[in-house]
Amino acid sequence: MTTDRQPLFIVGAARSGTTMLAAMFGSHRLYAAGPETQFFSKLNPQRLALCIEDPAWPRAAVASLMSLELAGQPVVTLFGSSEQATYDFLKERSPSVAAMLESLTVPFAQKRGKAGWIEKTPNHLLNLYQIRTLWPDAWIIRIMRDPRDAALSACNLPTFSNSFAANIYLWRRWQDAAEAFMKADSKCATVRYENLVVDPSGELGRLCTLTGIPFDPAMIEFGAAAADVSSAAETWKKPVSGGLNKDRLFAWRTSLDPGLRCLADQVTHEYLIEFDYENQPLVETTRKGFWMSERYVERHTPFLLRQLRRGIRWLPVMNPSAADRIIDQPLYRSFRNPVLLARLTAGRLAHWFDNLGFRTVSRKSGRN
Repeated sequence: MTTDRQPLFIVGAARSGTTMLAAMFGSHRLYAAGPETQFFSKLNPQRLALCIEDPAWPRAAVASLMSLELAGQPVVTLFGSSEQATYDFLKERSPSVAAMLESLTVPFAQKRGKAGWIEKTPNHLLNLYQIRTLWPDAWIIRIMRDPRDAALSACNLPTFSNSFAANIYLWRRWQDAAEAFMKADSKCATVRYENLVVDPSGELGRLCTLTGIPFDPAMIEFGAAAADVSSAAETWKKPVSGGLNKDRLFAWRTSLDPGLRCLADQVTHEYLIEFDYENQPLVETTRKGFWMSERYVERHTPFLLRQLRRGIRWLPVMNPSAADRIIDQPLYRSFRNPVLLARLTAGRLAHWFDNLGFRTVSRKSGRN
């Protein structure tokens, strides 16, 4: 069996239904979907380049693949493979990043007698340009769930913050990073989680028509495929094996504090409008802060809520030059530019004054 069909990539924010969608497509007679590879999120471009340039190919590539873990489990093992099998597969292929990922997905599909493979890792939403460069004709499907439900559910994951506010800001950063690509790329599609749960035949039929994949009724009964797309240690994915559950739709309406609901509505406002979710009117003033990490938001949620009561929302940006204030920096980034360091100091001082109730002037808007 050869895998002669173009692959399909499924991405989305955490707890948005990526596992369910992967199980649906993995139930198709032509496609196999395995667990998350974490490939692009854990193997950065520099490391991948070293693997491809390794004169002893594929030794470095195999070592990198063996380092991948999902919930403390070796990804290679979860795909039913081994170090030797991975080496044997890559030895027959020219050095490439695509070959490295396919050393997991292609044998997995072949063992199941499938002609195509699906890769599902939610945060590959941040690696769309890499995916498109390597697989120019592959379809990328983003699943979109009401961000308030996604952020609430993410609070229960061991790898995410237990702060709803931190998770809603992370949700916004992920979507912002992907939005321009999703709008410009002709082989990208978005499906709403809620529509998929309410009308699976209609939504899957639409996606199949769009991607050129023949619709298979088996996609509706996807419970059996849940074992392929999850692992024993990922207990939070067990409900997928039970099939569709409308009871989980819009849980935020009864579970979310009004203040946090207001924060979520303001932080995700543009996306709530774009994807037709219930929303509140936008406040008067928007300010942009760099970096607004999960740790920062956890510590400063009361400040962000007070700012909203004054008609000011803060949005995260990933480029310091686009920020009204530099108030935070990622752990992996250290400013050496004296201008950026000065702005970081000034931004933190301004936030300190704001917390005391004083008015400060924004660098760009001239308003507080």
